[in-house]
Formats: sequence, C-alpha cells, structure tokens
Amino acid sequence: KHRNLIVGAAGGQFSFVCSSTMGKHKTPQQKAAKLEKKEKAKRKKEKGDDDEVMAQVKEIEERLQTITEESRKVEAKMRAFTLEAKRCELTAKELEPIPDSTVMYRGVGRCFLQEPKNSLIEGLKARVAEKTAEVPRLKLVHAQFEIQMKSEAENLKEVMGPERMREMFGKMQLKEKGSW
Repeated sequence: KHRNLIVGAAGGQFSFVCSSTMGKHKTPQQKAAKLEKKEKAKRKKEKGDDDEVMAQVKEIEERLQTITEESRKVEAKMRAFTLEAKRCELTAKELEPIPDSTVMYRGVGRCFLQEPKNSLIEGLKARVAEKTAEVPRLKLVHAQFEIQMKSEAENLKEVMGPERMREMFGKMQLKEKGSW
C-alpha cells in the first residue's frame, strides 16, 4: 500500500492532499473534480450521439425532400396530361360539325401543315387515348413515392425518437403559426 501525503502551507493555511490506492475519504475538491469529469464525459458522449443523430436526420431529410420534389413533378405531369387530353377531346368535338371540304391546318412547331379533317380528328383522338393511358401509370408512380415518403418519415421518427420528434416539429409548427 502506497500512501502519499502532501502538506503545504500557503498564506498561513495548511492543505492536505491524500492519495492512496485504497478507498480513503476524499476531500470535497476531489469529489467535485471527479463529478465534473464525469459530467464532462457524459456531455461529450451526448454531443457525439447528437452529432451522429443529426447527420442521420439530415440525410433522411434530404432523401425526403428529393422524394417530395419528384412526387410534385409527377402530380404536375398528371395534371398536364389530363388537361392535354381534355383539350384534344374538346378540339375534336368542335371539329366534328365542320364540313370535310374545309381546309384545315395542323400546328407543327412554329409552322402549320395542311391536313385533311379526318386525319386531324384521328390524331386528336390518338393523343387523347395516349394521355389518358399515361395518367394511371403516373398515379402508380405517385403512390410509390408516397410509400417511400412514409417510410422515410418512419425512419426519421425511429432515429430521433417520438419525444424529440414531437418536440422538434411542435416547435416548428409554433414558429410557423407565429410568423403569420
């Protein structure tokens, strides 16, 4: 057993520092230093965990943003295809009562080409069928994006934990409401 006893006098006061291998009583300064060291290690570990969690959250949020952007593009395409189909359908309906002998032109880029009425109507009907057939495929793609978004949201919830998720998004909602 080794015991070190250091005695020092500073300004007329004596201070004792005991160091031993056995469990001797510790001075309040030693207890405070040990407690501070433990707290510091705990904070460092929590900060490290927070950094890892924040990196994962950032990665998931980026994927979620990408998926959301793609989903919006698909929605826009669906609207555009639906409008195009309706436009072609209405145009074909307007051309029906016009006599076959009337000279008609089809727009191609910046120019117009003369074309028989039947050919124009058939082309419009083909475009209606094409655009109408494309919409269900886009709906399927959109549904797949929604599933991916739900999956990423679940991953985010799993990484952050439900309490932190509520805390984080609760604050965000309050900030959004306050900005009105």
